[in-house]
Amino acid sequence: MTEDEKEKDKSLDLFGGGTSTAIQLILLTKALKRLVDKVEKEQFDRAFLSDAVYVIGALFILLGISHPSVLEGMKSFFEDLLSEKEKKE
Repeated sequence: MTEDEKEKDKSLDLFGGGTSTAIQLILLTKALKRLVDKVEKEQFDRAFLSDAVYVIGALFILLGISHPSVLEGMKSFFEDLLSEKEKKE
């Protein structure tokens, strides 16, 4: 086994399949459906907040795993935003 193959085995391939990835996507889909249903009915309760936090967190994790450069770009954007706010104060 070459070094590249060993490195590839260590990496996480989000869209390469796997049971855990499929389960996470199913859970995310169900939570998103519950969230949409609650928005349509205008029921903003504790369950809505729980689903919203789960969906947002899961999307950030999926995004971070599949495209880490996007999260780095978001981090630098927020750092710039905070530094501008501190300069104004």
